[in-house]
Amino acid sequence: VTGAHTFAVWARAVGTRVATTYDGPALMRTLGHGLDLDQLGPALDQEGHHS
Repeated sequence: VTGAHTFAVWARAVGTRVATTYDGPALMRTLGHGLDLDQLGPALDQEGHHS
């Protein structure tokens, strides 16, 4: 859980930094789906595009 939490914090920081150039939420969805981090599910569901 600690590792996943650490990754989530890091990914959010990276996502925030690239949001001005890239689609931050889409990047987060891609990372979440690619790594199957169920912990990110609720946050991604808020976007309404969770598949």
